Parts: sequence; C-alpha cells; structure tokens
Amino acid sequence: MLGRTVPYDSDMAGAVAAFNVAHNWRAAHAYPLMRERIRLTTISKGLTAGRIKRMDSIRKKLRRSPISLDRMQDLAGIRAILPTMEDVNRVRRRYSEDLRTSDYVAEPKPGGYRSIHLIKPFDEAGAGAMYRGQKVEIQLRTHLQHVWATAVEAIGNMRGEDLKAGEGNRGWLRLLTLMSGVIAEREGLPQGADVPMDQAERNAELRDLCHSLSAIAALTSFRSVVRETESRSGSGFYLVQMNAETGEVTVSAQSSFRMGESSYNSMVDSGERQQSILVAVDSMAALRAAYPNYFLDVATFIELLADATNINMGLTAPIPTSAIDRLSLDFLKAWKR
Repeated sequence: MLGRTVPYDSDMAGAVAAFNVAHNWRAAHAYPLMRERIRLTTISKGLTAGRIKRMDSIRKKLRRSPISLDRMQDLAGIRAILPTMEDVNRVRRRYSEDLRTSDYVAEPKPGGYRSIHLIKPFDEAGAGAMYRGQKVEIQLRTHLQHVWATAVEAIGNMRGEDLKAGEGNRGWLRLLTLMSGVIAEREGLPQGADVPMDQAERNAELRDLCHSLSAIAALTSFRSVVRETESRSGSGFYLVQMNAETGEVTVSAQSSFRMGESSYNSMVDSGERQQSILVAVDSMAALRAAYPNYFLDVATFIELLADATNINMGLTAPIPTSAIDRLSLDFLKAWKR
C-alpha cells in the first residue's frame, strides 16, 4: 500500500484506506524525530526545530516524482539554524561521513536554496528499536540562509504560488535568486551561476525588479494576526494553522504528539494560502524564529533587499494597519497579478 497511489476516480473506501496508511506512516516517524532533535540540540547548542512532513507536501511530491511513500526520506525533518557557516561545518563534522549528504551550499539548488541536508537512519536500541531504520532528514543552515528560505515560503503563501518548487511569477522567482546571491556574497560563498558576478550589475537588476514588482511595498504589507490557545506546550509540539487570505495564524500547544496529530488529521489544507503544520519546538519564541513564514514575517529579508538596492523604505507605500484591512487585501490582490 505504501508504494501505491490511489487514482482520483477510485472508490471512497479505497481513498480513505490509502490516507489512513499515509497518516500512520507519517506518525511512525515522530519518535525518531524527537530523539534526533534532542541530539541535534545538544550538538549544535543553537535553535532547532522539527516537523513531520505535511500531507499536502507529500501529495505534491508523489505527483512530481515516481518515488513511493515508503521511500521518502524527509517525512521526519529537523533543522538547526546557526550563526555562521563555520558553525554549520562544525555541526556537520559531528555526524558520520557515511550519511547520505546533499550539500546545497557548495551546489545551490536552482533558484538559490542553500543548506546542508543529511539523511540519518534512526539507530537507537532499547525502547526505540522498533523504529530502527526510519529516516530523519537533518538540515543545517545559517541564519541568513534561513531568512531567505523562509521568505520564499512566506511570499509563496501570500501569492498562492509554490515558489519553493520554482513555480509562479517569473519576476519574483528572479528576485529571490538574486537575493540568494546577495546573501551568499555576505557569507563569503559563491553566488551561483545564475547571478551576475558584478555586484553593481546584480544590484541594478534587483532594483529594477523591486520597482516593477513594487516588491518592498508588497512585502511590508504582510501582516499576521496571531491567536494562541495555549502559550506553552508540555510536549514540545505546537499545531499551527495559517490563513494567508486573512493573515490569521492560530497556534495551539499540544499535550502530546498523538493529540496534535489527531487535530492535524482533522484539518484540510487549501493550497499555498491555507496550511496547517505540527512542529516540535521548545517555545513560542522558538516557533516564531524557526518558522517565520507561518507568521508572514519577512522583516529581515526586507532589510537585506532594501540594503542591496539602496531603496529608501520611507518612500514606499504606507504599511496597512491591519492584516484584514480591506485596503490591504485589495493591494495584495493587485500585486499578485
């Protein structure tokens, strides 16, 4: 069943059975995720977070590639966000060189994504022995790489486009590629083949894109209204619901992974603009830092963009006072075209 896909025109009972298998397989990665995150936190001494891959993301990946569910290696994902590349490399050296590694810092993905990914088979004995062999993806990235990656997701959420997968408005995709080069230059890394080597040429193209897209005005219009049902989770799990249509974000602390997964399974994502995710973090502050895209927080990205283009943010359009203000929503509809 794990290797099969169910056609959309199949009977409802078969579809329900397939989804139950998928949900159960996701849940089977929770224990390895929690244990590996504890180890990563100890090693990195930095901000760490974890998540079980969203069902919507699983469906998209199955559609895009011939891989089957049981062969996906990133159902459980943890990340460490570190100050510098020196810190990233220090943490990388603490893991076996035999782990499958994708070094997207040395060879960035098309579009500019940078991070180091390790695939670690869970190998604990004792209470966790039944989960041996389950894969956990470990992401190691710098703070600036994290700012870029989460800005891509936040902008995609607001536009209703999967920019992360290279789909959507070509102007925004190009702006993000160039900004990846800006960040790489700051960190002393190669900017990538798609970014002009000449800083003046790169920044001039960025400036033109900013004006044609009204980029900074659009980004500064992002606002979220956060509703917390509980401020702290005894289990370290939080359920986040984000509605980019209204800017509303609901965060609820979960007493256990099982409770959070049950609540998550009852929700339905609606494309890029309405999403739910169950994450493992230590606090609300850590949640905001690890997943700023779910709070539509692109403040640091805006500062980097304004600095690279020498655009005076004081001359941009006024910032709407409310995330659900009608003028704000009308503006967002206009800039998406």
